[in-house]
Amino acid sequence: MMRKSILWKDAFQTITHSLGRYIAIILLIGLGTFAFVGLKMAGPDMRATGADFFTKHNLADVTVTSNYGINSTDRATIKNSPAVKQATFGYLQDAKVKSNQDVLRVFSQSNTLSSYELIKGHFPENNKEIALSYLLKKKYHIGEKISFTKPGILKNKTYKIVGFVKSSEFLDKTQFGQTNIGNGQLSGFAVTTHNAFASPVYQVSRVTFKNTANLSPFSVTYRNRVYHDQNKPQKALNKNRQDKYDKYVQLYKQQYQKRHPYYTRSN
Repeated sequence: MMRKSILWKDAFQTITHSLGRYIAIILLIGLGTFAFVGLKMAGPDMRATGADFFTKHNLADVTVTSNYGINSTDRATIKNSPAVKQATFGYLQDAKVKSNQDVLRVFSQSNTLSSYELIKGHFPENNKEIALSYLLKKKYHIGEKISFTKPGILKNKTYKIVGFVKSSEFLDKTQFGQTNIGNGQLSGFAVTTHNAFASPVYQVSRVTFKNTANLSPFSVTYRNRVYHDQNKPQKALNKNRQDKYDKYVQLYKQQYQKRHPYYTRSN
C-alpha cells in the first residue's frame, strides 16, 4: 500500500509540475479521437447524400450511347427487354466554344430519368437558350451569348445562357470525359431543349431496371443486378450496331459508284 501511495503521489506531482504539457497531451488524444470518428462517419454520410440525390433526380441505371445513333430498331430492343422498367431517349453533341478552348457536351434536357437540378436562373425554354454546368458559373454568366465553332446536329451556333444546373450523371468535378474534338477533354456539359437538335436518330438512351428499386446504388447487390440485366439488351444492341455498320458501308459504296461510274466493286 505504501508503494502505491508513493506512486500516486509522484504521478500527481508530475502532473501539477507539467500541467500545460499534460493538458496538451489530453487535447491531442481527444482531437485524434474526434478525427477518427469524423472519418469513420464521412463515408456513410457521403453515400447517403449521394443516394438521396440520385433518388431525387431518378438517376438511370445505365446509359446507352452509339456513334451510329439510336434508331427505331434500337429503341424497340431497349424498351422490349423484359428487365427494363423505363427508357428515355435524347440527343447529345460535343461542341467547341468559339471564344476559348472549352469543349462542352450538350444534352437535350431530360425531365424523367437523370434529371437536372437547377442551381441558378431557369431551364432553357426554346432552341436558342442553354444552361451550363454550375461549375462553369465563374467563367460564364446568365444573359451572356455563347457560340460554337461547329455545332454538328445543333440547329444553332449561338445560344443565350439562361441558367446553371447540376447533373446526377457527372460526379467528378474535374473530369467530364473525353471527346474527339478540341484538346480531347470535355470542359463541362450543357443542356438545351429537344427541338434544338436536328437529327433523324437519337444519340443517348437512359434506362432503369425493374429489380433495382430501393437498392443502394453503392451496394454490391445493385451492381450485380445491373450487370446481369444489361447483358441481354447489350448483345442485341451489338448485333444492331453491326447491321447499321454494314448498311452504312453499302450506302457509301453506292454513293461512291454514282460519283465514279468506272468504279468496279471487288466483291
